[in-house]
Amino acid sequence: MLSTFSAGLGVMGRRELFWRLALSSLALWAMYTYMVYLVMAAVGLTGPAYPMIHDDLVGSVLVMLVVTTIGFVIPGAPGAVGTYHGIAVLGLSLFNVPGDRAAGFAVLLHALNYIPLTLVGLLFFWKYGLSFHSSEVEPENRPDLRKVETASSRIS
Repeated sequence: MLSTFSAGLGVMGRRELFWRLALSSLALWAMYTYMVYLVMAAVGLTGPAYPMIHDDLVGSVLVMLVVTTIGFVIPGAPGAVGTYHGIAVLGLSLFNVPGDRAAGFAVLLHALNYIPLTLVGLLFFWKYGLSFHSSEVEPENRPDLRKVETASSRIS
């Protein structure tokens, strides 16, 4: 597993791949930021009823992006259930958002981030013939893993 990880870091030494990676990462963060904004708007947090958010919408969205990202990183239950929601509610309390409205934001944002990615992951899990019953992956039966192993052996 460590060799696969180090093979993935090999992209950092290739300038053309580095810039593609950097630009795609920026695009991904922009999409996450926009999603936070859309969910805040959907639950009514962007209007004048919440002046701390309304007066500095971009700053508020960025604060909540950072707070909810921390909520995913903190160890907790599988899928960050509970931890994520508590952190999001705490983050919105900085803007004087009541707990029920903040909980609605947390549940909706978490569902929109977690469920589609999990479904895509399960689709690829099924596509590559993986199983929850076996922790071993047979590289000789998986052409995509043979490429990674070959690349990592060249780096080592």
